[in-house]
Amino acid sequence: MNPARLLRRALAGAALVAMLAPSAAAGATVATAAARPVTDAALGTTRVVVYVATAVLIGGVAFLALVAGPALAATAPRSVGPRAAEALAANARRLFLWGLAAGAIATALGIVLQASAALGGSFWDALRPAVIADSLSTRFGATWGLRLVDLGVVAVLLLGAATGLRYRALLPARLGAGGAGATAAGPRRPVTAVALGVALCLLVLVPAFGGHAGVIEPRWPRTPVSFVHVLSFALWGGGLVAMLVCLPAATRELEGADRTRLQAAAVGRFSTLALAAVAGLLVSGIARSVLELGSWGELTATGYGRAILIKAGLFSGLIALGAYNRQRLLPAIRSAIGGSDGPGKAALALRRSVRAEVVLIGGVLAATAVLAGLTPPAAT
Repeated sequence: MNPARLLRRALAGAALVAMLAPSAAAGATVATAAARPVTDAALGTTRVVVYVATAVLIGGVAFLALVAGPALAATAPRSVGPRAAEALAANARRLFLWGLAAGAIATALGIVLQASAALGGSFWDALRPAVIADSLSTRFGATWGLRLVDLGVVAVLLLGAATGLRYRALLPARLGAGGAGATAAGPRRPVTAVALGVALCLLVLVPAFGGHAGVIEPRWPRTPVSFVHVLSFALWGGGLVAMLVCLPAATRELEGADRTRLQAAAVGRFSTLALAAVAGLLVSGIARSVLELGSWGELTATGYGRAILIKAGLFSGLIALGAYNRQRLLPAIRSAIGGSDGPGKAALALRRSVRAEVVLIGGVLAATAVLAGLTPPAAT
């Protein structure tokens, strides 16, 4: 699936949340009372795009390394394995390019928009070096500037020829004992892989530095909770996007039972990864609610609490779809291995279910952006 089309699906979910939570958005706090509603809305949009980009980068790398690579190793025959890996790598490259570009542009715009909010003027009034420098001196500006630099580092590590890291290097060097043999992977450099991991972890930490976890006391429990929450969601949501965008390119290179085996192996591995991510989301989500709310009544009495309820409702829908995929569709795909008809209806139903999950993920990200602009009751 085209990454641009997938982004539109996620933003459609975000738009739905914007309509469902006007009262929550109305309570959003900004740098000064002079900031205009249009600037607030634009800043919220940049947050959503940044969250999507972060999830795509982290979840995409995890999908290649933990799901697609081992699945290819276990299922791809020697004759077509390298071709399937190349097709997977090409789509991964396009996905990462979209993620890096969207994240960098949205981050740069966010810095200017925050300056505009502080200035109380228009976007063009804030587009001056002195004003932007003042914005970068704030906690928000410094953390978003750090994100922009970190995205540049991630781009070099993922795309730069100097590092020698190629997408095929994220896949196993040898595709299975019975399989495709050595791929034409770029050099495997452990230092580069570690550096990439550190850079991606920094992307996860940035929301904690610049958000509520970085300013509300006590900070020490909020920062690790925020890290687990963002990382878990990125692994799940970004992995889903990567599965939709990258996996079909590899399966198209395979025939019959080999294609079905790859689909079953990839979905099975991702289901396990998603289960761990859901556990992390549940624990960290409950912890965040306890830290930010003074009482259960504030769930309905405050805009922050109502935004949490909307996010929890969307998250429940995601869990229901994930459980349906794991309990019903995955067994149906596995049972089709060796059959003459292939996965057929089960595979089609799975693609539709995953697309619905992407729309719900867009809604969750929009609710998260709204929460980032609201003052938690614990801070008042």
